[in-house]
Amino acid sequence: MENFALTAKYLDSRCLGNQVRTYARTGEVEGAAGRGPMADIFSSHLEWVGAAKGATGDPATFSRDLNVSVDAITLPMSSAPSYRGDPLRANPEQLFVAALSACQALTYLVLAAKNQIAVVGYTDDAEGRLELVNGKIRMSQVTLRPHITLDVSAKETRARELVDKAHHNCRWSRSSRYEGGNA
Repeated sequence: MENFALTAKYLDSRCLGNQVRTYARTGEVEGAAGRGPMADIFSSHLEWVGAAKGATGDPATFSRDLNVSVDAITLPMSSAPSYRGDPLRANPEQLFVAALSACQALTYLVLAAKNQIAVVGYTDDAEGRLELVNGKIRMSQVTLRPHITLDVSAKETRARELVDKAHHNCRWSRSSRYEGGNA
């Protein structure tokens, strides 16, 4: 996390995690601002639309096409192309990386607003590495490369500090397990 380059009013940072895994936590969930127990429930609906192209008779040829609906939005999905998926559809690995990237961005922007750091632009070119680790395929690393543009009046030192704070406060970072990396 300490690898950043600051040029003019642009802030770049790198967040590395190793062997990212999800796990379930148990116990009482605290609500916003310590207002007691609270849980938000998020749901989606998945339909395997590849069935229209034939049954799963052959692992090499069946369609991996899915439609995933979240509220009124339907996202065409498939396996990654290297797993015989449709490259024109999003895949779960891309969405995993996108979720970490979006969480980091939204957490950073909230922290910046709370600290009166005027952010005028934020982009991220995130990348995840899916590979064989200890005999199992897993997302072994996710690298975030936020490019944050600050207003000329913004405090650069505090803006830099908030990148690391956002990483530690991001719900997705806290919900993923980073072995041997920054958590």
